[in-house]
Amino acid sequence: MRYNLTMYVLAKHLVKQPVISLQLGETVATTNGLVVNGPDLRVMAVSCKAGRWGRSQAVILLRDIRQIARDCLLIDSFEDIEDLSEIIRLQAIADRQDTIFGKMVMTQGGQRLGSVDDFSIDPHSGLLHKLYVNQSLMKSLTFNSLVIERSEIANYTSKAIVV
Repeated sequence: MRYNLTMYVLAKHLVKQPVISLQLGETVATTNGLVVNGPDLRVMAVSCKAGRWGRSQAVILLRDIRQIARDCLLIDSFEDIEDLSEIIRLQAIADRQDTIFGKMVMTQGGQRLGSVDDFSIDPHSGLLHKLYVNQSLMKSLTFNSLVIERSEIANYTSKAIVV
């Protein structure tokens, strides 16, 4: 029997993590950010500092991450770390510098709901699954934390996510 279970990952867990090569058996990079295609609400790659090999704008495509462990990311080999300038489509997305962390979340009527603290993604497709929103102090005292499903998102702009 085959199950179709997807394990979602919090985006914050992909940042500031060591990257270990299974081929070398050692840390080859440290992640330092995400390359996000905002309009598609998709994480395309993880940016990283590639240790002693020193690639200036190094990225690891999500498809090249073998496993997301509790305290590190595993890749097959150092060759899975790409130079961002060599991937033209990804370079254009990275140049936009879309970020979901800290982005304002508001209703279609213009009411501010808070800002994005974290979000979960499907590690296989990179698609955003849920937003975890920090609310103002007063709202957080009277309401539970705000979790927004992908299906509730109406629009993504450079200034806000509209639900």
